Amino acid sequence: MRKFSTILMLLVVLSPIFFSAVIPFVSLAAADYVPLSPLPDTSNCDADGKCGNIKGNFSDYISGVYRLAIAVAGALAVIVIIWEGIQHMTSESFTKKSDTTQRIQAALAGLLLVLLAFLILKAINPDLVNFSLNLKPVLQVEKSKSLVEPEVARTLEEQSTKNANAAAEKFKSYSTQIEEMNRLAEEAFNAGDLEAYKDITIRLQGLQLTQRALFNQDSTFATAQGFIAQDNFTQAERAINSIQQNTADQLTKLRALKEAAPTQDLKNQIQTQIDQVEQNGTAKTNEIQAKLQQYAYYLPYNYTDDTRTRKGMIPLGPFTTLIECEAQKTALRPICTGNIFPCYEPLICQVGK
Repeated sequence: MRKFSTILMLLVVLSPIFFSAVIPFVSLAAADYVPLSPLPDTSNCDADGKCGNIKGNFSDYISGVYRLAIAVAGALAVIVIIWEGIQHMTSESFTKKSDTTQRIQAALAGLLLVLLAFLILKAINPDLVNFSLNLKPVLQVEKSKSLVEPEVARTLEEQSTKNANAAAEKFKSYSTQIEEMNRLAEEAFNAGDLEAYKDITIRLQGLQLTQRALFNQDSTFATAQGFIAQDNFTQAERAINSIQQNTADQLTKLRALKEAAPTQDLKNQIQTQIDQVEQNGTAKTNEIQAKLQQYAYYLPYNYTDDTRTRKGMIPLGPFTTLIECEAQKTALRPICTGNIFPCYEPLICQVGK
């Protein structure tokens, strides 16, 4: 009896999973189906109680089988409990009383398992117990689109490729000048003209620093354009930081080289290179930042440090979609309530800083 009850309970519990997986592949599910032996509580019975001659859906019939199996399992559990209860009351043997108690507990557990299986499946998705062929998703998350239009993305991709090629050409042009400068430095050294050699060497160093700075700015700018076209605003922001950091490093070296220049003419030439690097870097970063301001979401928030000094509004971002920004807003804790410091006051997600 105990083994039989266990097997029956398992069949009832596993049946919805089996049928949910098999029914979509059964061609009869979408066709009219006339059962040879109609079941109660199915669509194959008319209002007069006549069954078996009404065409229905195969999945409705399987649903009736499942509900019938649950009813049978429940009835068997009740019968087992009643029978074992009678055995328990009429038996004087302690061993037999213990056995009947275990069987009653097993029947109750089996009945509870059947009911819980049905309730859990129904809570997850009612169609799992209705055997519908069109299961609805449990949770539908509305997708948030970025603000970069397809036409703008294509234009940015084209500009990215064009600017990358231009950066490579500019690098080659500087390489040609550097080769010529190396040749002149070698001639001056061989001729013993140390003053000319030192002058050419400083010019050469300035040219090399300018070449590296401009190539980094131009190539990183082209890469950032590609990131924006792909809605990868985080990487575009990192590209801006890379341009700014590299530009600052190269400008520090150029200014040190200017200080070491022996003549005013040489100082003026290096200053021209400094201005060129500064202007190019500023133009590139401003253009990328303008694109991010146009398409990316930012979360402004007020920050108060642990000394309770308000630091003012700080933008957090960029985020590709509004959903990402709202998620960060939820995660930004603790907020400024009570005496918790440092604290944050997240404001409203918006496009641009």
